[in-house]
Order: sequence, then C-alpha cells, then structure tokens
Amino acid sequence: MREGSILGSDGTGGTGGTGGTGGTGGTDRTSGASGTGGVRQPAAGIAAGWFDLTGRVALVTGGGANGGNGHAIALGLARYGADLLVTDVDAGGAAQTAQEVAALGRRCVWLRADNGNPDDIAAVYAELDRVYGSIDILVNNVAASHRSRPEELSLPDWQRVMRVILDGTFLFTQEAGRRMIARGQGGSVINISSIAGSSALGRGNFVYSVAKGGLNQFTRELAVEWSPHGVRVNAIQPCQILTPALRRILADPRLDPKTIKDRFLRGIPLGRLGEPEDIAKAAVFLASDAAAFITGVILPVDGGNLALNAGGDRIWPETVASAPASNGEGAMPADLASGVGTSADAEGSAEGGAASAVGRS
Repeated sequence: MREGSILGSDGTGGTGGTGGTGGTGGTDRTSGASGTGGVRQPAAGIAAGWFDLTGRVALVTGGGANGGNGHAIALGLARYGADLLVTDVDAGGAAQTAQEVAALGRRCVWLRADNGNPDDIAAVYAELDRVYGSIDILVNNVAASHRSRPEELSLPDWQRVMRVILDGTFLFTQEAGRRMIARGQGGSVINISSIAGSSALGRGNFVYSVAKGGLNQFTRELAVEWSPHGVRVNAIQPCQILTPALRRILADPRLDPKTIKDRFLRGIPLGRLGEPEDIAKAAVFLASDAAAFITGVILPVDGGNLALNAGGDRIWPETVASAPASNGEGAMPADLASGVGTSADAEGSAEGGAASAVGRS
C-alpha cells in the first residue's frame, strides 16, 4: 500500500442518521426508539429501514472503478448510507470510486493495497482505525487465477493464487472479525466466491476453482464460529458477469463474440449475462438488516447456472414442444425423450458455465 486519500469528509458521513450505532448481525435496527409510538409504518418505509446502512462503515477490497463487481458493490453500499474504505491494486481506479462515493454524499477512504501482501493489509486496518474507528461490513472481492493443466501447474503459481484468494481473505477477515467481536455489536462479512467453487470448470481453471471451493467452506466455518458474536458471514457466487475483463474477451478479434456469448448463455437459464449491479444488489441485501437472520449461505447470483443439469436445457426443441403427449398427460414421446440431454447438449451447458473465471471477482 503506497497511496491513499479521504473524500467526502465534510460531515456528510457522520455516525448519526436513521441507522443508529449498532452492528449488522444482531438487533434489527429498523425498530426501536423511532418516535412512532408503535404506529404501523407504510410498507415502503419498513422496507427502506431494512436496507438502511446509515452510520455503518464498509471495507470493500477490489473496489476500484475498473474492476466491475467491487466498484458496483461500493456504490451500492454508499447509496444505502454506508461510509467506505476501498482498496485496489489499481490506485487510479480506487481514487475514482472514492470520488463517485463522495458524490453520493458519503465518506470514502481509498488505498492502494495488494491482497497478497500482509503488510498492506495491516496498513489498511491502521488507516481504517484512524479514520473511522470501527467496521460493520467487510466485502472480500479480490481474486487471482492461473490457467494451467493440473499436472503442469508449478508450486509458485499455486501459492500465488492461494495467497491472494485464501490467505488475503483470511487476513482481511480476521482483522475485521477482531474489531467486530471487540465492539460487541455484530457485523457482516461477504465473500465474493464463484460458481467455480461448486461446479468444476475444467480447461485449466484448477487452482482458481479449488481456491473458490475453499472460500465457500471458509464462509461456512466462520459463520458458525462467529455466530455467538452476531457476526454474519455469507458468500456470493457469480457466473459470467459483464465486468471490464469479460467485455474485453467478448471484444477480442480472435474470438467470435456471438459464438462465445451463445456458449455462455446456454448455461444460464435466465438467458442473459450478469451485470455488476446484480452482485451489488445481493451484497447490499446481505450487509443489511433485511438479512439479519441469514448466515453461512453461499448465494448463487448466476441466473440459474448452478441449478441447470449438464444434460439439461432451458429451451425445448420445437419438435418436442409441438408434439402431442403419447405417454400420458404432458409426457414427452419416448423417441424424442431419448434424444434430449445428448452429449452435444451437455457440452453446450458445460461450456455455458465454464468461463466463470472470466469477469470474476
């Protein structure tokens, strides 16, 4: 970590507001001494209270403006009232995110930090303690990858990916957890995982997928360990998200953009690629009191990718869809049923879920 700045520190991000001073893991702060005298609030007002993050401090790693998911998450948390500390290896991107957060009327500290460097992580928390004095929300959004056949993967490349995804996430989370536990008001940790953590991708994604699988179990174990302290720990599993990295692949002249996009979409039942804002919405939910009774969840935000069997398809062949039932009401004719879920269908579905390492956290 070599650079940093504070924006929006003009009093707009103080510790008052409707959110109170409690944490995210315990009492639902949409109730209490609101002065309403027990009068039932309009549904819209209640929902707004559930998601209100006013008075809370969020740390988002990989939150630079050029990173996609982290940038969207940082802005989403700010829109709902949180003040932020944003880190990224891209100092310019982190500074831009801080400017955008300040424009929303929230405070934002930005720092250049390498998730694989323990000294950088220690410096991040020193700055957080100096500026804010507490933390309510941590979003671990940094990852690394190395494409290689498992039998050819070098130990240094294995260690580099594990250092960024698992070691860095462990250190960031440990420091946040210590502060949340000592403060005694709970908190929310959100890990950005991947569909690769639950479903094998193949084609050289070995170390990335193994690390993301480890991140999922890291999430479950911490959810149990820290539950007595009201610290909730959850994860989000994106599929193909239209981050700058994925957009570069779709624009690569060496690739047919329609072919590769169609391949992705065959594995996503909702029929579109994800947007960074889809991940941000899930993160805001998990950070808020709307998720006060949710911990240990690995939440797919994947358009149904993990729900789709490799031999399945969201589209019925026209001949099947128009054919009359012959095996009982609504049944598929046996001669047509035998042709559904062929190796070609399975390959299309597998390919559709295979590039989650692209545009990932």
